[in-house]
Amino acid sequence: MVRILVVEDEHIVAMDLMNRLRSLGYEVPESASSGQEAIDKAGRLHPDLVLMDIFLSGQMDGIQAAGEIRARHNIPIIYLTAYADSNTLQRAKITEPFGYILKPFEERELLTTIEMALYKYRIEQRLKDSERWLATTLKSIGDGVVATDRDGRIKFMNPVAETLTGWKESDALGKSLIEVFRLASGDNRQMLENPVVRVLREGTVVGLSANAMLLSRDGRETPVYDSAAPIRDDNGNIAGVVLIFSDITERKRSEEALRRKNRELEIISSITSSINRARGMDEMLDQILRDSLELLEMDAGAVYLCEQESMHDAKLTAVAARTEAGKAIRYTQVLHNVSQDMNAIRPGDPAVVIFEGAKVAATVPITVRGDVIGIIAFYSAAGASVGEEWSAMLLGIGAQIGIAIENGRLFKNIQDTSRYLADIINESPDAVLTVDMGGFIMSFNKSASRLLKYEADEVRGRHVTSLLPDNADIDLAERKNYVREFRCKDGTVVTLNISTSTLYREGRNNGFIITLKDLSEITGLKIMPITEKAVETAQRYHFEKGCLYLFDKRKGNQSLEVFADQVKHNIQGLCVTRQNPKKIREQYGLEKTPIIWLTGGDGLQGEIHMKPDNLTGLGATLGKFLTQSKNGIILLDGLEYIMTRNGYDAVLKLVHFLNDRVMTSDCMVICCIDPATMDDRQYHILLTEMKEFDE
Repeated sequence: MVRILVVEDEHIVAMDLMNRLRSLGYEVPESASSGQEAIDKAGRLHPDLVLMDIFLSGQMDGIQAAGEIRARHNIPIIYLTAYADSNTLQRAKITEPFGYILKPFEERELLTTIEMALYKYRIEQRLKDSERWLATTLKSIGDGVVATDRDGRIKFMNPVAETLTGWKESDALGKSLIEVFRLASGDNRQMLENPVVRVLREGTVVGLSANAMLLSRDGRETPVYDSAAPIRDDNGNIAGVVLIFSDITERKRSEEALRRKNRELEIISSITSSINRARGMDEMLDQILRDSLELLEMDAGAVYLCEQESMHDAKLTAVAARTEAGKAIRYTQVLHNVSQDMNAIRPGDPAVVIFEGAKVAATVPITVRGDVIGIIAFYSAAGASVGEEWSAMLLGIGAQIGIAIENGRLFKNIQDTSRYLADIINESPDAVLTVDMGGFIMSFNKSASRLLKYEADEVRGRHVTSLLPDNADIDLAERKNYVREFRCKDGTVVTLNISTSTLYREGRNNGFIITLKDLSEITGLKIMPITEKAVETAQRYHFEKGCLYLFDKRKGNQSLEVFADQVKHNIQGLCVTRQNPKKIREQYGLEKTPIIWLTGGDGLQGEIHMKPDNLTGLGATLGKFLTQSKNGIILLDGLEYIMTRNGYDAVLKLVHFLNDRVMTSDCMVICCIDPATMDDRQYHILLTEMKEFDE
């Protein structure tokens, strides 16, 4: 069960809020009345969420307390307040709250804000865990890893790279790789071209020459081997380079012996070339296997790779044949219990059944830092075997393939993470769009499509001001928060809160992120009081100003007829109804009077509509009208419909709110209801707030 800590310095308000939270199914163990008490209880109770009143008595207000709680315990905060000036709001935003609830509020609004805050907090934690996992993985790799941007400037170094280059990551960040990763020839000490420069120029995977020496910052010379590959974005453009290299001092001793054998040089060159030329893992393995068969004069061969989840069972990944005898060979699809000890994998090992009915000529482990991730197997129809003089070379091939495979898997994981983050933004419940520095739309998520009724393809490439009413503009800047009207595709205008922030890519300002939130559900609709064209007939019905009237539908009172009689005699009116506004206008001849349609759908094009469960917005709309109108009248029809969607208590609160407002005005409110839809007690409670209409 979700545990919530309530921080409120008014005891009665705190107890009411705790009871409401418990009725919603939350656990509320305690409350706090001061900032320091909230900090102490948050550390002791470890709640899942804190509801924090901004204005607390004492030296520490809610914003200061929230900042301490977030810093010490990383607990999500939702602010509660009845009002706040702009400076207070700016201070509150710095603490990164997960919600902001204005008093008074409904339980539905409270529940929605809490659930959305918990959801956003869980998503944020998943993202942080994913980032930490990826960073830990890169730092745990036994080889040196350096990543650069597309200008060749360092963005990441793991501990092995720090050791081999003599540079601390903190000192190397932002520097050109050419300055940190300096290479020289082991023969004449001439400086070598940096592999990252080749990758940026050629756009392919490249490797160091076999005799390259890494010159460290402290003067050490280390023979290294590396693989550098481009990092591409979703459009295939090079966004940077990743360089993986390792100390091959020990391996160099073996290569000195291999270098004396021309055939071994040919194999190493061919394999490296195949890795560099390949456009994918399948193509790389196929080409390496075919080259190996040709150079070793074997008839057939196969590559088996282990899945990352299971390093014991290896699946058949690639096969090749050099002769007709090799084409007749059949292969086992899965090798079970593959050993992790490369020394246990030997040519012709009877425990490893690879070729059905034929003896294995040689098996070569594919390794990454000493762990076996796969096997290359060779077959000879003549019964030939691979001599001991080839062992070191074949192990080198397995290591090269292992590095290439691991790089491919690592790149895929990075791409999957990028797509995952993009999907989170696209599925966000908040409307989010991005624009470039010129204000032209680059992305448009699903919530933005639902809010403004445009598909992403319809607005991508358009200027953001094309979504605003005529002659309107938008302020694009870092951390801006303000309100603007937007024009939807169907022509309707909605008032939205805009939050903007700078979009950085590779350390540069690449545009802006714009978040839109619909304010109508809180602030209500903007309805301008309008006077209908007056008629010459006498006014039939008369009401006392500043009163709330109850129409009993059982008595046959025609509330719309009464309402039409009022607005046609110079009284500004607003009609809220469950009925179709078009039919009301046609039947009663209302041309100007605003009509709000209570509907769970989107309504008809051009009609003002509001969802029946948005009582906060409805109350705000009616309150604005009562404030702005002089000698006005409101017809609130369909209270039964509102009651079925929100409950009796919520409707009663709305009636209380309207009665408080109308008593201080020169306006009238007519509420229509069928008493049969409630019990006698409920009906009589309503009558205590209203006068019963009697012709």
